Amino acid sequence: MENKTRSRVMLAITLFSAIVLSGTVFVCARRAGEEVTQRSFDELTTATKELAKDINNATRTDQTILSAMAELIAGQDEDDLDSVLRIMNTFSLDKTFVSTVALLRPDGTLLLTDGARYDVSDTFDFETEAARGAYISDRVTSYFAPEKLVVRNVVPVKRDGETIAILYGMVPLQELSRSYKTDLYGGNAFVLIVDGNTGDILVDTWHDSLGNLSDLRGRKMLKGYTYEEAMKKIPNGIGGDMCTVSQSTGLTLYLHYEPVGINNWSVVLGVSEGEALAGTRGVVKILYLMSVIVGVILLSYLAYISWYLISARRGVYRMSITDQGTGLMNRVAYEKCLRKSDQRVIAPAACIYIDANGLHEINNHLGHRSGDAMLCFIANAARKFFASSRIYRIGGDEFVILTPNQPPYSVWVSVDRMRAFLREKEYEISVGIQNTNDLHRLDDAINQAEAAMRQDKQAYYARNGQERQLRGLNEKLEQTLTEKQDAEHFLRVLAPKFKSVFVVDLKTDRMRGVIVPDYFQKILGTSGGSFLAVLQQYRDTQVQPAYRESLADLLDYNYIRSKVLTGDIVEHTYKKTDDTTFRVKVTPYSRSGSHIDETLWIFSDEGASLTPPQTK
Repeated sequence: MENKTRSRVMLAITLFSAIVLSGTVFVCARRAGEEVTQRSFDELTTATKELAKDINNATRTDQTILSAMAELIAGQDEDDLDSVLRIMNTFSLDKTFVSTVALLRPDGTLLLTDGARYDVSDTFDFETEAARGAYISDRVTSYFAPEKLVVRNVVPVKRDGETIAILYGMVPLQELSRSYKTDLYGGNAFVLIVDGNTGDILVDTWHDSLGNLSDLRGRKMLKGYTYEEAMKKIPNGIGGDMCTVSQSTGLTLYLHYEPVGINNWSVVLGVSEGEALAGTRGVVKILYLMSVIVGVILLSYLAYISWYLISARRGVYRMSITDQGTGLMNRVAYEKCLRKSDQRVIAPAACIYIDANGLHEINNHLGHRSGDAMLCFIANAARKFFASSRIYRIGGDEFVILTPNQPPYSVWVSVDRMRAFLREKEYEISVGIQNTNDLHRLDDAINQAEAAMRQDKQAYYARNGQERQLRGLNEKLEQTLTEKQDAEHFLRVLAPKFKSVFVVDLKTDRMRGVIVPDYFQKILGTSGGSFLAVLQQYRDTQVQPAYRESLADLLDYNYIRSKVLTGDIVEHTYKKTDDTTFRVKVTPYSRSGSHIDETLWIFSDEGASLTPPQTK
């Protein structure tokens, strides 16, 4: 009887434990389901924000291209339509949203790239358009095809502050919709671009025709979401969510909208509920089924959940201590290492402090993408030559390597090899090394290594390291200028270091200014269009007397032609009357289709000391 009672008690305890454990798993499953659902919404929000950023950048890039075209047109005689047409046809539109470029003249004539002219004075008022300046239009019907809808990217052509023409870039909306087909959610997501002021849909990858956001009025919405709420947020440039039911498929659709930052436009990214939650429902169903299992299976499952949570936490932890740019350990991991050691040196180690020389210049001259590439290359070099060490990126351009149990000579050899490896890529680093043998605290060793790095950095720049760095950047920029195929890239890569850039025809003595400073502009106004006269006056008024004779080669077009035809570069360094040091380089202008006599003249600020040439 006692055994029976004991068995019943044990059974009751086991059953109660199973119920409790099962209920716990059920509750956990429910919470996990809510978590993964919220995560799906967060991913949709993130994807929409990235898409809005991409749309803004693409539209601004198109406007930059049109602005570059307008600047070149402004430098032409407005009656020289052949030159204007040549400029309009110079720019490649393959990677833009613009399909057609047209130029509106003050007389109401619309000039197309194929030379066709149309009297549009009854449609376009030049004075009204000129007063608006640069803008992006609302959705309008195409002048040439009224059945099509377009957006006009408008840029004025200005000369001396006066609008002399207006440049239009036509963006066909029906065709643009095909360009926004996205591979998000397995290619099953759809994109809308909505004008918040009118509700007009500018892009729709879901439907064949372009409607209005008001078409959603009266559609079934999920609990907590209303059409009215979206209509309050979208016109005011506020992001939000909307859940509705498709009238054609009956699917529940999750939509997130975000402002684009252009013309009160908003981008809407939508996906079906099934696609939004794909890969999560299976996990949730398994968790619910496991809630009814008791005993060993339930305990095993709970063990699995524990392992999963521990792994997830480890994954989050790894992300928290990893530098996202280089993949090295970050400053969080670095400081944790110092705390973990409690500042006591456990074993002999070499502390290597590294600074990337010239990162600031690379970011300013070549862009942050090139700077990031430099940092990644240095990080990979550190992994290559210090594979068994702990490598940290502790700042924008600073790295720390902790190398245990290596003799000083071996460390220096590895550093020298790393430097040589980096120099093949034209990268330079400053390095400081300190061994912990004679120190009691790790941070003392690192501080001394940093001090040694600072000394190395000073020595590097004392050896004209900055000048070499800038020279390498100068060469990369010049190569970019001569190899790029259109003016868009010119404007994108020109750095503040380049004070003047001209395209000069040696046969006609005529020039086109890419970058023209004010004092050059004043000289141009009195030269009669002759670049040789401009150069002569510039030399006689802006250059110190000691350097004028050395610039005589620049006034001899036959000499320059003989050089550039063989691919050589004519180069002179000189000082201006204000003691600033400049370098002028003349290179072939290798743009496709350019005249054989066209040359590229680049005036750059050297910022270095210069000894005057010896007079004869």
